[in-house]
Amino acid sequence: MGINTIWILIWIIIVGAVIFGYIYYKKYYAGHTTTDKAFDRGEAIKRKDSFFKQSHIFSTSIVGSIADIANAIDRNIYNEHKIKVESHQNNGYLLIYSDDTGCTFDASLRAHGKDGGKYVYCFKVDSFTAYDRIESLYDIDKVNVVLTQIEKAFLRLDRDTDVERVHGEFKSSRR
Repeated sequence: MGINTIWILIWIIIVGAVIFGYIYYKKYYAGHTTTDKAFDRGEAIKRKDSFFKQSHIFSTSIVGSIADIANAIDRNIYNEHKIKVESHQNNGYLLIYSDDTGCTFDASLRAHGKDGGKYVYCFKVDSFTAYDRIESLYDIDKVNVVLTQIEKAFLRLDRDTDVERVHGEFKSSRR
């Protein structure tokens, strides 16, 4: 092998490593800047990673229907993050899920009637599918956007909304 052949092989390896690094970055890290911006813009708040395993119970004296909450959610933020909301007002719940092919979670906000003169609602992640560690963190951030926007919707409607967090049953799978 001549000296020129060795240099050509070295350059091929270097170019290949750069291309591989770029593709890896685009696949696993580039999309995360969207959620970083979500934190900067106040669309999500910093939380412990275990928040998505909790039930978030909202108690309010003003908000009387799931439709009120559905109307108060900023849908533009959900659309930007590829999050869909289906309102099932007759059954008293909102179904919230990701419309992103790499992210799968289902969450719900359910009306639980009145308790002590207050309307009670419960938000929880019903199922979560993780493909790998990095995508999982990205998906958890999307759930964070969902929860933050629900909290903001309640506060727009009733500044005295109480929130309680309770650990409960949670379904998770890995693909």
